[in-house]
Amino acid sequence: MQGDLLEALKQQQRAVTITEVEKQDAMKMLRLMGMPVLLAPGEAEAQCAQLCKVGIAYGVVSEDMDTLTHGAHYLIRNFNKRGSASRQFRTSPRDIAVEVAPR
Repeated sequence: MQGDLLEALKQQQRAVTITEVEKQDAMKMLRLMGMPVLLAPGEAEAQCAQLCKVGIAYGVVSEDMDTLTHGAHYLIRNFNKRGSASRQFRTSPRDIAVEVAPR
């Protein structure tokens, strides 16, 4: 029972709704900090993977493994304020993902 409750809380924390105003505010803040902002025409993971494939980006920070299937070579997962990020990367053209623990 305790495990089910913890899993439910974990899933609830992942389900975040962002309003249009919040999105616009975040993009404005990033631009004011000198960061480029791109709006993906479709799925964000596909756009980010394309940026990696053409050499504009090194990797993608996401919780979604689809980034690897779209062609990104490096996927940084669990990127949070606790600094416990783990890195997933494609080791061959067959999209085999290997998780590397942080040092």
